[in-house]
Amino acid sequence: MIWRNTSQAWGRIARGLHWLMALLIAAQLILGWIAQQWERSPLKIDMMTAHKSLGITLLMLLVVRLLWRWFDPAPGYPEGSRGWEHILSRFTHATLYLLISGMILSGWLAASTSVVPWKLWWFIPWPRLTGPDKALHELAGESHELLAWLILIVITGHVIAALRHHFIKRNDVLKRMWKGMLLVTPLIMMMTSINAAESNYWGMANASGELQFTARYENEKLEGRFKIISVRLDPGQNGRSFESLVVRVDVGSADMNDAEINDALRDQDWFDTGSYPEAEFKSNHIVRTGQDAFIAHGTLRLKGQEQDLDVPFQWRLKSQQAVMNGYLELSRLDWGVGSGEWADTRTISDSVELQFHLQLEQMD
Repeated sequence: MIWRNTSQAWGRIARGLHWLMALLIAAQLILGWIAQQWERSPLKIDMMTAHKSLGITLLMLLVVRLLWRWFDPAPGYPEGSRGWEHILSRFTHATLYLLISGMILSGWLAASTSVVPWKLWWFIPWPRLTGPDKALHELAGESHELLAWLILIVITGHVIAALRHHFIKRNDVLKRMWKGMLLVTPLIMMMTSINAAESNYWGMANASGELQFTARYENEKLEGRFKIISVRLDPGQNGRSFESLVVRVDVGSADMNDAEINDALRDQDWFDTGSYPEAEFKSNHIVRTGQDAFIAHGTLRLKGQEQDLDVPFQWRLKSQQAVMNGYLELSRLDWGVGSGEWADTRTISDSVELQFHLQLEQMD
């Protein structure tokens, strides 16, 4: 059992790292492309979280691989290979390492400059490289996509070169690295079993839902609505309770049946939708309070601020679908909505009533 490289062969560790990174990079490219095309939904959020987390994991593996490459030098070139092939091989590997590093770091920068928070593998807080910045976010995103295409091109050339060595030059370049595929087979099986074990969740049956709101202007009711982008309600292990709830709202969709008022709501004094286009409620603590009644204890992120919020709701199951109703009141000033001269509650009330009625169905 050869763990380290020899002058003629790759060791188990080098081969294992090579194929592990190859498989994860392939998964990362596919996942990134699918997530980019997917419509906005809880599933897309999870795919993007997995994509970001996998990128950081790849960065860690890349550091480990480079350290191991320094500690355990590569085998020699096969007999009969030419000098230009040696140079091209070293250039390709160096280019690939640089492109992978650049792609991961540009992705990290894109995540850092976005207003959307995330955690590594859903649980681990991860530092931002910088704060939210729309222009830098767009630049990082474009660079990330370009680097992904360049990596795909270089990998294609790398594969063609390996096949050339095997079928045309008939040396052992491909064979001595191919053995490492056996080392990552258990990982593939484990990842497959984890994906198969994921449970269904409840999501919106229709393309969209509405969050209705009522405020008071000089004691007169003002009514409006927001478009709900997505709802994800995860059932508990016993099937009779709920584990978590995530609701995302398109703040820029605020509609009070008056174009002038709608435009004003998008300004900085109100929702500042240019900087904060979405609001998100998250809860990992849902308590049953009655036969069909629950309270979701969580946090609401709105206009860049995150505050604790309890959301009571009613839940009724109807065949393969369910109905979710809720009503609550909150203070707009707690989230900085209506600042400056609009902070005077004598004109517009601080208290805002929210209510929703959603049709949900089980999603894969």
